[in-house]
Amino acid sequence: MPGRRARAAATATAEPAARAHRATRPVKAVSASAPATEMLGVSPDVLGTSIRNRRKVRGLRLSDLSEATALSVSFISQLERGLTNPSLQSLIRIAEALGTTSHELLAVSAIGAHDAPEYQGGDDGALISKGGGYARSLVKGHRAIQPMEIVGGAREMGNWAVHEVDEFMYLCDGVAEVEIEGHGLFVLESGATVYCNAGTRHRWRQLGDAQVRMLLVLAQSGGSGEPPSASYRSHL
Repeated sequence: MPGRRARAAATATAEPAARAHRATRPVKAVSASAPATEMLGVSPDVLGTSIRNRRKVRGLRLSDLSEATALSVSFISQLERGLTNPSLQSLIRIAEALGTTSHELLAVSAIGAHDAPEYQGGDDGALISKGGGYARSLVKGHRAIQPMEIVGGAREMGNWAVHEVDEFMYLCDGVAEVEIEGHGLFVLESGATVYCNAGTRHRWRQLGDAQVRMLLVLAQSGGSGEPPSASYRSHL
């Protein structure tokens, strides 16, 4: 589909130098552990300020956050000053260390973010490229729920994800495999869903050749209060 999302997906496969030239603002050299990534519809200054404020509220030094995320102090410092862009994986690490989510950090950093009712077009929203695809926040500002569209996924299982809030996953297109700790592996096809209570460790990967498109929704207002668990529902 033409438009901003198609450009981001194409850009993600380009050489790093070319990618940097099209970033939201000039990108300086960063640690190899957190390569620069294109962000669209995101204010780097607001993102950096949000990260810095959350770090200070938690009483963390730059070195503390560096140790918790395995990202360099210089990279985090540049990120907090709006001088570079994080990869999605780096943003997830930072969010987890700060007790929030990448969904929330993207949404509050979206250009034009506010807390009033809003309409968002199919090519709008804060977007960060990832691999051959992207992650796009479907709302702006602080919301009780934080939905995100994910296009494309890793072919191998990555690190476990765990959130302090409940999470809902809906597979729109493609085939994915979800592993939920204590519950096993589930193959998701179009229309299948997974619901994880807060504190449930899980991870997923893309299967097959068709690119995955998934809706992820986090309940920012807090979890269900139930013990960690998960449920799966097929598309049938």
